[in-house]
Amino acid sequence: MIKRRLSILGLLSLVLCLFLSGCLSRKFPVMSGLWDLEMISEEYTGNGHFEITRHYDYNFSGLFCEGGRPCRELFGLLFDGGKVSIYTWIDGKSIDFNGEISKDNMSGTFIIHSTQEEGTWTASKQ
Repeated sequence: MIKRRLSILGLLSLVLCLFLSGCLSRKFPVMSGLWDLEMISEEYTGNGHFEITRHYDYNFSGLFCEGGRPCRELFGLLFDGGKVSIYTWIDGKSIDFNGEISKDNMSGTFIIHSTQEEGTWTASKQ
């Protein structure tokens, strides 16, 4: 009986150590920091940045600054498989950035919903 309890306790300790070391948790890139942004579409070309101030597991938030306009709040989600979605707005129009993320780079497509304008974007972590 004591051997069984010790075996179970040892196994639980091993699982806890693996979890705390990150071996059993999802591996998302560290989003916090400044990301240089370039946006290109038929009607628009612009530069700016994402400033990610809070990142917890698959959620993050911060500021979106573009074209000398006042910065606006953003929030985003990370998905398994390296997918990313960022939600914010430009001049009162909602904009969604969707794409993929690798260590220090993100890229994909964006859409400005009120005009249905679509384009591509890339961001590199500073």
